Amino acid sequence: MIISKTVPILLLAVTSVLGYGYRIDNIEHNNVAAETLPSDVMAEIDALIDKLLSTNSTEATTTEADDTKDTSDTSEYAYAKEDNPFGNIKIDSHINISQDDKWCPHGVGNYCGEYIGKSASELWHCSVYSGKAHWSRQEVCSKGCKAQPAEYDDHCEAESDCPHGDGMYCGKTLNKNLHHLYRCTSGVLKDMGYCPNGCKQTANGVSDYCHYASGNVTGFTINALTLQKLKTHIGYNPNMNQKSDYKWQIGYGHLCEPYSVCQDIQVPVNETIASSLLSDDLKDISSCVCDAIRGKSLTDNQYGALVDYTYSKSSCDNIKSESFDSNQEPSEIFGDDAWGQELTSLWKQSSDNVAPC
Repeated sequence: MIISKTVPILLLAVTSVLGYGYRIDNIEHNNVAAETLPSDVMAEIDALIDKLLSTNSTEATTTEADDTKDTSDTSEYAYAKEDNPFGNIKIDSHINISQDDKWCPHGVGNYCGEYIGKSASELWHCSVYSGKAHWSRQEVCSKGCKAQPAEYDDHCEAESDCPHGDGMYCGKTLNKNLHHLYRCTSGVLKDMGYCPNGCKQTANGVSDYCHYASGNVTGFTINALTLQKLKTHIGYNPNMNQKSDYKWQIGYGHLCEPYSVCQDIQVPVNETIASSLLSDDLKDISSCVCDAIRGKSLTDNQYGALVDYTYSKSSCDNIKSESFDSNQEPSEIFGDDAWGQELTSLWKQSSDNVAPC
């Protein structure tokens, strides 16, 4: 944005003159009343204001002429997009980044490669840890990358609508990596990671999930189905990222609170490490749930639903207050939002196995 250097000076001169006055007592906010100024001073002020308005008019004309430039200009500056409400403001076409940066340019999040000196078809993620900004490539955007205002994450252009609504899809359904699981939201895809034992396709409208070789998973007290539902809900992120409450987390919601507890974690983390962190996190949660259901006859699916719910809430307080009466509807525990309905479905799913406590 071009602003005349004379503007601050003129404003200072005008406000300095008008600022003289007497304080009006006994009036709320202590307003100031200006003295009546001599006519010659008022004439001088009028002349300054006329000069200021004339200067702005000239510069506005110049700016309008400049804005007619071809947007393909590859010089030092590029002009804002048509949908930018501040389209007359010149912005840098590229953000210079280096390994010594301490912060992400517009905060932790996703950036189109084009604006950070990378490939225009790539989406990159910036996170901050150990006092430095770290960059990792998220994915290659086959339809191009969509830049957003600074306060929002950039993202890949939607390739198509989600086949059966928002949810989780195996790569095969989307003609993507065969053994990867993807989250689809309004046509925008996010790779949730590799499925070591393959991806399980389910009925239309039901989220797909990573398949496990057996019902039990080493290192976890919850079964494979329960674990996958939790992973799908929490989501996998190999980089440090902040929750809505500004707490740092990594992997499957592993909290770095305080931040120093994660300093020894090598970032980005792979799915195996993220699962190991999740296993450690669930130990206290599982113990809490076991204490709450002591003496109750629950299946492993019902137990798993309680563990999933408790972990997603980051607190065991809700579970401790439940009676788990045989006539109690699971929706009274989990709620009726999308996640609550998933857990209610898991709770009602029959199983011959009992809870491990």
